[in-house]
Amino acid sequence: MNPDMKIGVGVGVLVVVVLMIFFAIRQKPDSVPVSDDDIPSAQSEPESVIVAVPPQPEPPVEPPVILDPEPEPEPEPEPQEPVNVVDIPDPKLEPEPQEPVLVPSPEVKKVKPTPVVKETPEQRYYTVKEGDSLSKISAQYYGSGKYWKEIQKANHRLIKDPNVLQAGWKLRIPYASELADQHR
Repeated sequence: MNPDMKIGVGVGVLVVVVLMIFFAIRQKPDSVPVSDDDIPSAQSEPESVIVAVPPQPEPPVEPPVILDPEPEPEPEPEPQEPVNVVDIPDPKLEPEPQEPVLVPSPEVKKVKPTPVVKETPEQRYYTVKEGDSLSKISAQYYGSGKYWKEIQKANHRLIKDPNVLQAGWKLRIPYASELADQHR
């Protein structure tokens, strides 16, 4: 049962109980036993009796409960002509004009950009001695003998067989940065 209905039923029962108690306590004049002495004779004039009847309270009227009301469609607003809105400043809200304050600007240093130039180091060479090998030369320049093929590639016109080197040959030795560029 809906809580609103419970409250309504409770109020209704309470009103009925109060009314029953009110009427039970109050005695009606016809229910009082009457003796013959109390009945007026036909010869006497009847007395007028005023009986005050208390107003009876009306039961409270509760609005009906509507379950799941359907919303009424809102009427579409009638098209209106466009209105030009002008923003009029309120002089009370406007700040008073102030004198302009000159703030010195920070000094700006002009820096000339330096061009990025990739410097190519001068070629370096090694003159082969008796008993040299490409792996020994690689170990001398790179710290490891595993780069002997790089030396051979840089001198491919001179070295046909990596196991045969002649004393006096002038070999070009690539820089480590060149080796990294080749392995990318």
